[in-house]
Amino acid sequence: MAARRSMRFAFLAGLLASPVCIAAAPCLSALARRAAMLAVSRCIDDPMARALAGDAAMATLQEESAHARAVTADAATEAGLRAKWLREAAADAGGDQLAVLCAGFDTAAFDASAAAGRRVFEVDDGRILSLKSSLIHTRGADVERVAASITYVPEPLTGRAWAWALLTSGFDPSRRTAWLLPDLSMDDFGAQELSAARTRLATAPTYYSPPGSALVFCMRERAVGESPAAWLCRLGYSSAIEAPVGVRGQIGVVAWV
Repeated sequence: MAARRSMRFAFLAGLLASPVCIAAAPCLSALARRAAMLAVSRCIDDPMARALAGDAAMATLQEESAHARAVTADAATEAGLRAKWLREAAADAGGDQLAVLCAGFDTAAFDASAAAGRRVFEVDDGRILSLKSSLIHTRGADVERVAASITYVPEPLTGRAWAWALLTSGFDPSRRTAWLLPDLSMDDFGAQELSAARTRLATAPTYYSPPGSALVFCMRERAVGESPAAWLCRLGYSSAIEAPVGVRGQIGVVAWV
């Protein structure tokens, strides 16, 4: 968990000033590699992940040693299983809006099953979303057309301003919403100094969405020191369930406002 957290936040801290630099060599980006994991996973068909990862990141995976490729294959399988479960759960949750928190290079917002018929919002650090947008603009008209329906909210989830930024971006707090944290994003906030930020993430739907809205995420078992369902009900949700996602030691969680 510490390695994953450091990967994300070290990337944020050292993000190059010019998105063009990383766009030209996406294999240098940890986020591009995450997209590449979904792109090569046999558990999910994600053409948008392939487009965002880019040829360089895909080539890097192919050039790894045999041992590294085996490790990558396992990681890609796990990433695909998580993404498949999350997108199906977000689709089943219903609602008129989809809010993807810690969006990074995740492509759930482009997934027809998760996003169809909904207003879609992606919230993350503005530098990441700017980079993502820059990459999208290099991937052709079809990719740009899909991306045009997404509202980007450029605020870091570690701070307090993101909720207000979301509310002033066209998000309607009176409409039922599926709130989605991709991959293992909730675990990225496991450090003690980020506990307040994680609580803000976890409780946002209870403040900014009506009953019937849902929070959907995956996490490692007991990452919060208790049953995630019990933790969420203690935070104000009416009910919550835990479900296997097909990855040992990890569970999917859906909590309803």
